[in-house]
Amino acid sequence: MVLFRILPILAVLIPACGGGASSRPQPPAPEPPSIAAPDFSAIGAEVERWHVPDATLIIGDATGELYRYEKGAVRADTQVNIASASKLLTGLAVWTVIETGALSEASRPQDHIGAWTDAPSDPRARVTVDQLMSFRSGFNSRPSDGSCPGNRAISLEACISRLYEKGVRTEPGEAFAYGPDHMQITALMVREATGRELSAIMDERVWSEAGVGPATTFPSTADNVRYSGGIRSTAEDYARILAALTAGDLIALDTGFLSDRTADAQIAYTIPAIRELGADWHYGFGFWIECDSVPFADECARQPVISSPGAFGFLPWVDFETGYWAVLATEQPLSSNPRPSVASVQLQQILQPMIAVEF
Repeated sequence: MVLFRILPILAVLIPACGGGASSRPQPPAPEPPSIAAPDFSAIGAEVERWHVPDATLIIGDATGELYRYEKGAVRADTQVNIASASKLLTGLAVWTVIETGALSEASRPQDHIGAWTDAPSDPRARVTVDQLMSFRSGFNSRPSDGSCPGNRAISLEACISRLYEKGVRTEPGEAFAYGPDHMQITALMVREATGRELSAIMDERVWSEAGVGPATTFPSTADNVRYSGGIRSTAEDYARILAALTAGDLIALDTGFLSDRTADAQIAYTIPAIRELGADWHYGFGFWIECDSVPFADECARQPVISSPGAFGFLPWVDFETGYWAVLATEQPLSSNPRPSVASVQLQQILQPMIAVEF
């Protein structure tokens, strides 16, 4: 009899202990961990302490600008002479031509320039676009040599004729020589291959695609503009280009553009910033591939930091491993001590690790 009285009680209790709904309140769902916004205040303070009085720094990623710091007369929208920071833009423009198939990295001048020799014994016939855009073509005039690129008094074709007659100083592919002739020859190849000036292609496929304004321009409408160093721009325009580059909106980044092209090259001439800082950087398709190691370590080329310092101190760079880009804009006299390009690279090397920890 006692047993029968217990069973109904168990029948009531058992469901409450099983899989039925509980009357306990459910704990709130955990909130996703908060991600602190980057704090660039220390970077701005470093720029403020920099001895150069007029400068702007902009930092961003593939989504666009994240931070800017301006001091003195050079603001984000101030047009300045970017000098050799032009080289990265020229590299991007030529790469878009390669992506269309009108040129390839293996294309040779004689494939498109009628007066160019194709004699196997002539080293000029062994020059390629890859060598031209990485400054290994053998046409080794230095920036200070007064070579014809950028001379408004003559045409692009006449300039290339002069370079051709002067000939190469080293075997194509053998030595790296930082100078203006290489890109100028490529520009004539582009025109002959596409029927369009390289400057027009750059305007359409790089500047317009990135949404830059009219302050980014060549100062002349002549066809012999200096592709290695003749562009004027602003910090915010160049920032838009770097944002578009890292987002993959300008070129495909996985098809060889970022490759190290001077790993086996001798050094015939390099820039003062590299010499004076004792760095061992390599070169790509119109840009430096930076490396903290001396000698250059292979891992520096895998997810590179690329840069394109200009003689007056304008300095863009992209850290593809961390995923950020930055532009340091200034325009200092070439007579400054230290040299403007050296001073900007020195500051950049201080800022790089400070920026990277915020990403």
